[in-house]
Amino acid sequence: MQSVIKLETKSAQLSPTETLPVLRYGSYGDAVKIVQRLLFTLNYYSNVINGVYGLRTEAAVKSFQKDNGLVVNGIVDSKTWLGLSRISC
Repeated sequence: MQSVIKLETKSAQLSPTETLPVLRYGSYGDAVKIVQRLLFTLNYYSNVINGVYGLRTEAAVKSFQKDNGLVVNGIVDSKTWLGLSRISC
């Protein structure tokens, strides 16, 4: 089962009817921008918000996962999305 969460940023948004994608190193697009902006807001990410899931985004995701008791794998799955949305709200 996939989580459906509405997340918005100044530069990107996902509608409430979209299921959130699983993101990992090599992913790109608006969903990655949302993750980068959330991680930036939470002081895990300090680089350019460009929608490219590179090494720095992966490292930020892993730090967030570690600090929040999630599986540390650098993959933004439904549990990581949920964690990001709870903390960012």
